[in-house]
Amino acid sequence: MSRQRVVQQVRGILAMHGIEVRPYPDDDSLLVELDGQSSAIEITFSDAGPRVVITLSAVVLMGVRLEDERRVIALERLNALNSEARFGKFVLDDRREAIRLDYDVMGDELDANELLVPFETLAGIADEYDDQLMQELACGHRAADLRALLEEAS
Repeated sequence: MSRQRVVQQVRGILAMHGIEVRPYPDDDSLLVELDGQSSAIEITFSDAGPRVVITLSAVVLMGVRLEDERRVIALERLNALNSEARFGKFVLDDRREAIRLDYDVMGDELDANELLVPFETLAGIADEYDDQLMQELACGHRAADLRALLEEAS
């Protein structure tokens, strides 16, 4: 199945379940901001040979700037979380200055449950760990905090 077809299928599944998405202007990626959750979910699509991989990324913290010792502490903490995690992997994304919780799903022959169960699970896990990591690392902002600041500014 082509990447564009998988993107359309994901958008359709989310729309059928009342989940609004915002497309990124420069690629196929989608952003979902969840009411009542402090995290947001980015959905990206990549080719893996003839197949398409859908990566669900719960944005746990944004504005994470870590140097030297704090960076080592953060990486050790994320490694510990990953060793305990039964679902997803915590990632320090230096380029976006974020901590994410990622989960990959194969896009071929995707059904609604294969997308929605991990989607909801990631959002819940990210919501559980964002405050804790923000306090432990003494930096970053929850996605909901940044949304609130943007709404106040407009």
